[in-house]
Amino acid sequence: MSLRLVSAALAACFLSSGVIRAATGDRVLEIRAVVHDPLGQAGELFVPAQGGGVVKLELGPKALPKAQRVRTVKGSLVLLRSEDVDPAAPGKQLAAAVRVPPKLKRAIAVVFIGSRDSSKGNKILLFDDSSSAFPKGSSRLVNATSLELGIEAGEHKLGVKPWKTLLIPPVTRKDSYNMAQTSVFYRKKKSWVAFVERKLKYIDTAGRIEKFKSKFAAGYKSLTRGKKKPAEASADE
Repeated sequence: MSLRLVSAALAACFLSSGVIRAATGDRVLEIRAVVHDPLGQAGELFVPAQGGGVVKLELGPKALPKAQRVRTVKGSLVLLRSEDVDPAAPGKQLAAAVRVPPKLKRAIAVVFIGSRDSSKGNKILLFDDSSSAFPKGSSRLVNATSLELGIEAGEHKLGVKPWKTLLIPPVTRKDSYNMAQTSVFYRKKKSWVAFVERKLKYIDTAGRIEKFKSKFAAGYKSLTRGKKKPAEASADE
């Protein structure tokens, strides 16, 4: 079985504040959103705003944008195709939705676009963006395939189920350039088959996201986002 791959390496930036309560009882969630949309079908997406109404979702195709406070609807993060719609009854203007865990205060939303005209095939994966859940130097593997994946990154050997995310601790077995051998496998019956084998850079001052998608992909891309450094540190990551 062959797999196509899209990989994104995005620096983590830890932001202040979290969840507050809106007057309706719905929560206000702080998110940073990145989209996987290689065919360019998403267009603009909208979300319920913190203070009411609907606003444009700040969506990063190549990097994580600044954090945005959005309002949940009946416990879900709802993405809309139009700003002129009732978020509680969006009908065909619903692009995607996902339940928000009750204790989640700040999240990264990885949005997968599969259809321009409906929510069919669109998915959102949420994971905790707090510094304790996604610490600097760690990596997050996003498995957006229908297969169980395994990863060897430096000294770590871990697995992740379909449409789940995996936190990989900081990699310490790396060379003087902060590079470590990284291999990703998919399970075929009782065997593991490698489909990515390469060296990746792991640094201690930023987090990393790798997302794997077997559909709508066209090749391999590695995308990075710079992060402000202290004055005494290098400006390069």
